[in-house]
Amino acid sequence: MNRQSVNRICAAVPLILSLVACVWVLGNVAGGAKTGGDEGLGFKVFWLLILAQMPFIVGYLVTADWKRQGSVAARLVLQGAALVLAFSPVAYFRL
Repeated sequence: MNRQSVNRICAAVPLILSLVACVWVLGNVAGGAKTGGDEGLGFKVFWLLILAQMPFIVGYLVTADWKRQGSVAARLVLQGAALVLAFSPVAYFRL
């Protein structure tokens, strides 16, 4: 596997995990998750999905082609936006 393939994988996986985390929270809310209270399985799975992104983000930074800084910056902004998307239902529903 070459550096470019690893870079593409490391760029895509955090976006997918953020989308899954967002859908997971919305599914828990639709299923009747309560605000406040103790932390159940839904809370732990959400944080595992968020924390699982970190090695991929570091992998992306390590394998990035820094000669094309605009492309690197755009992907980092996209990954940041995906994290905001994942946390937005948590903030909206005050979970």
